Amino acid sequence: MHATLDMAGGGTATASFHTTFPDERETVVVERSVYGGHAAPRWRTIALVVLGHVALIGALIKLDVIPMAKAKHGPLVIDLVIEPPVPPPVPTETAKPVEKVRSLIVAPQPIVQVVAPAPSPVVTTPTPPPPKAEVAPITPPAPAGPVSVDDVSSNMLHYESPKYPIELRRQRKEGIVRLLLVIDTQGRVAQASIIDTSGFKSMDQSALDAVRRWLFKPFMRGGVPVEVQGAVRFPFKLK
Repeated sequence: MHATLDMAGGGTATASFHTTFPDERETVVVERSVYGGHAAPRWRTIALVVLGHVALIGALIKLDVIPMAKAKHGPLVIDLVIEPPVPPPVPTETAKPVEKVRSLIVAPQPIVQVVAPAPSPVVTTPTPPPPKAEVAPITPPAPAGPVSVDDVSSNMLHYESPKYPIELRRQRKEGIVRLLLVIDTQGRVAQASIIDTSGFKSMDQSALDAVRRWLFKPFMRGGVPVEVQGAVRFPFKLK
């Protein structure tokens, strides 16, 4: 903006304002009256210049000479900041006065050493060894009765056949005698009895007389001779 003063008659000055935009600079020139008149106060001149600027800018805006950029309004965002609650004041504990504890001095008790008496020597009497038990030979118990055997002839040492009675031979009589023999531990016939008779007394007696002369080898059980019994059969037959 440029201001030009034109002098009129009577010492009056007329000011005209011109604005130049390229340099965006403004110059205000205030000249005094050429005739030595006093100029208007400085602040009034400044106020007039400012008002002129404002009026000129307003006119240019209305004529769309100076476009105004319209601000784009976005969504309104409001940040809410929650202040943390103020913690309650911590009560301060008043320190209790420390009581002075009087230490008790205990006098040490004298240590009494107790000497144990020496033990009296123990006299040990040797114990005599126990007497040795005498072990008697074990004798197996004798059986309650004669041991039965199936065949007494297996241990026979001496055998004699019974004689056929002469009367029965003449009469041509035949028969069978069955005897039970008991043989002692020495192998001899201790007893002989008739189990089955032949029906003839002389025939039975002939068989009994013959077996009493028999001799056997002793029968052993566990290395010990035992008494046995067994049956024998004598058939009397004629040819």
